[in-house]
Amino acid sequence: MLVLPVFAATVILLTWAEWAFLHGIGWTVVHPHDVNYPSGLARGRFGFVQSVNFAVLGLLVIVFARGLWTQFTHRLPGIVSLLGLASAAAGGLLSAFPTDLPGESASWHGFLHGLGVPCC
Repeated sequence: MLVLPVFAATVILLTWAEWAFLHGIGWTVVHPHDVNYPSGLARGRFGFVQSVNFAVLGLLVIVFARGLWTQFTHRLPGIVSLLGLASAAAGGLLSAFPTDLPGESASWHGFLHGLGVPCC
């Protein structure tokens, strides 16, 4: 139950705290841009907070999946839902690696972050 409120509140607070940084790398609220948002927050002054936010997202999904697993009486639906939640948890944990900003060359941590984004 805490996954969305914790993640969203952290993103909102970091967006406010990193407003100048986000605009400096080309992010805007209303115009098209190439900045990965909210992943780009991990590259700002308080970037470690966004990385921890992604990791907490993954860990909270693991806790949720563990609790949900005990409620399934049929094995197949339980396994299918557990695989979906495991994918979301892995996406959150991989997203904890900082992304590459527009115009930067690809890095190993940007690659790992990119692997995690489709899962979340």
